[in-house]
Amino acid sequence: MSGLEAMLLHYRLLEKIGEGGMGAVYKAFDTHLDRHVAIKVLPAEKTADLERRQRFVQEAKAASALRHPSIVVVHDIAEDRGVHFIVMEYVEGQTLDRLIGRKGIKLHETLGYAVQIADGLAKAHAAGIVHRDLKPTNIMVMPDGQVKILDFGLAKLVEDAEIPAHGPTRTFVEGERPRTEEGFVLGTAAYMSPEQAEGRKVDARTDIFSFGVVLYEMLTGQKAFHRETKVGTLAAILHDEPPPASRVNESLPADIEPILGRCLRKDPQRRWQSMSDLKVVLLDLKEDSESGKLRPPAAPAAEFEQVRLTFDLGLTALPAVSPDGNTLAYSSDRAGEKNSDIWGQRLDPISRKPTVDAVRLFQSRGQAFDLNIPAGNGALAVAKDKIVFYACETSGNIWVAKPKGR
Repeated sequence: MSGLEAMLLHYRLLEKIGEGGMGAVYKAFDTHLDRHVAIKVLPAEKTADLERRQRFVQEAKAASALRHPSIVVVHDIAEDRGVHFIVMEYVEGQTLDRLIGRKGIKLHETLGYAVQIADGLAKAHAAGIVHRDLKPTNIMVMPDGQVKILDFGLAKLVEDAEIPAHGPTRTFVEGERPRTEEGFVLGTAAYMSPEQAEGRKVDARTDIFSFGVVLYEMLTGQKAFHRETKVGTLAAILHDEPPPASRVNESLPADIEPILGRCLRKDPQRRWQSMSDLKVVLLDLKEDSESGKLRPPAAPAAEFEQVRLTFDLGLTALPAVSPDGNTLAYSSDRAGEKNSDIWGQRLDPISRKPTVDAVRLFQSRGQAFDLNIPAGNGALAVAKDKIVFYACETSGNIWVAKPKGR
């Protein structure tokens, strides 16, 4: 498949645009219909593997039965000189993983993509098809924001589902267990459902769990269950809960948590039971987001405690604190000389309580203040080693209000 002039039947391969465990994908040109297409080719060294080849054919048959704006169109399945391949519509755009980045995607964009993905999967589930490998690299986003779900290479027809008369052929074998070696795992570890990770029978609800993992990543920029090893990741899927998305991304509204949490239930019976229902809920959330009804959670109001800093008799006024918060200066007639002198008090940097008795910094013959600075907010300016005060209409002893526990 090397070289720009390589041909498969009447398709000219132009460039490789992707590769995964189930084959390489090429951008190609259909010389019969004069259009660009995407061709997925089963690696030559895997052609002799009958099971792999059957899964490859199954992908084409299952996906070709679906017609939905959010599902990539399969045009053909063919073989040329021993090379098996399928021909799909060529989609311009980026895979979702490239858009997510480190901080995730903005809420309104995430909800727009999520509704489209949910709608496409609902269509597949109605046809009895489970994707089984939903992940950001299998979701394309076109420049206009249209989503395309790719790669039904691991899809299986749902056991005991009522298949439409003209639907794809049922291929599930009773008692069949998935192979899980690297490169042939039925699903990708970080996005598997618990039942899939354990090799148990799956249905549409496994896609709902994987969808929840993708949605979590879009909202936070973090993988919900990622660990250093594949075994660790699978163990986390089976036993751990991810941090709440609104804790990772504090700008998220609280409304998203119950929706996301229900996607990620370990027990399939406690998840959303259909992608159609989940799509409706997401659509409502999207409309609320666009109308401005959704608001980020308000920061909890801090509880404050008051600490008395001075215990003087008479007038105590003009409180001001140094920029580092460790020194209090104020005016007081505590000396009993009927003068409003300036006093300094060192404060504990943690409790803000006085550490030693106040020291007189300036002795006046009347009220102490600096007429060059406007009065009103009790601020303190520091210029080199000089402390400058100004008048403030405050009397009585001085207190500080600080958050509890600080």
